[in-house]
Amino acid sequence: AEKRQNNDELIYHMSKSGKCEEAVDYLIISSDEMIKKNLYKQAIQFLNQSYDFFDEDDKCLKRTRICLKLGDLYYQMGEYDKCQRYYKIAEKNALSFEDKILIIDIYIKMVKLYYKMNDVKTCLKYSNMAKKEMKSMDYRKGMLDLILALSDLMIYRRKHNSYMKIIEKALKSLGNEDKYYYGMLMSVYGRILAKKCRYEEALNVLSESIETLEELEEHEGLVSAVNSMGTIYSDYYNDIEKAKEYF
Repeated sequence: AEKRQNNDELIYHMSKSGKCEEAVDYLIISSDEMIKKNLYKQAIQFLNQSYDFFDEDDKCLKRTRICLKLGDLYYQMGEYDKCQRYYKIAEKNALSFEDKILIIDIYIKMVKLYYKMNDVKTCLKYSNMAKKEMKSMDYRKGMLDLILALSDLMIYRRKHNSYMKIIEKALKSLGNEDKYYYGMLMSVYGRILAKKCRYEEALNVLSESIETLEELEEHEGLVSAVNSMGTIYSDYYNDIEKAKEYF
C-alpha cells in the first residue's frame, strides 16, 4: 500500500510539472512489471491511469498501444466486452494512420475475441479482412498468427484434414528462431491428431509442444496443450491417475 501511495505521488508530481509523457511511460513500465507477476488487475489500473492522460480523440500510436495492452489483459481475464471496447478504439486509430502491420495484428486479435464471444460471422469477417491486407505484403508473422487464431474455430467445425495440411505446411516453414510458433502450432496439431483418434502421435506431438512452451514460459498455449494431454489419458486410456498430472 505504501509503494502504491509513493507511485501515485510520483505520477501526481510528474503531471503537475508538465512531465505527462514521462508519467505515461512510467505507468506502462509499472504495468509490464505487474503482468510479469500475473497481477492483471494492478496492471490494468496502471494502464487506465496512463490512458487517462490522453484526450478522448487522440489517435497517437502510444495511446493505441495502451488500448491493445488493455484489450489483451481483459481478453486473458475473460472480460470480452471491455476487451472489445479497447480493441475497437485501437482499430479506429490504426486505420487513421494507415499502419498496415498494426491493422493486421488488430484484425487477428478480433478473430480470437469474436470466437470467444460466440460470434462466428464477425470472427470470419475479421479473418477475411486480415487475409485481404496480407495479400499486398509479405507478413509471415501475421499469417502464422492468423492460423493460430483460427485454430479453435476450425477444430470446432471439424475441418481436421484441411487444417492439418495448413499446419504441416506452416511447421515446415519455421526456422530455429521460431520456437514460439513451433510450440503453439504443435499444440494445435496434437489436438487435431487426438480428434482423429491418433492418440499415440498426439501425445508425442503435445509433449514436444509442452516442452517448448514451458521453456518459453508461454502460459496461454501451454494450458491448451496440457489439458489436451489430460483429456487423452482420461477419455481414451481411462488412466485417471496419469490424467491428474495434467489437470
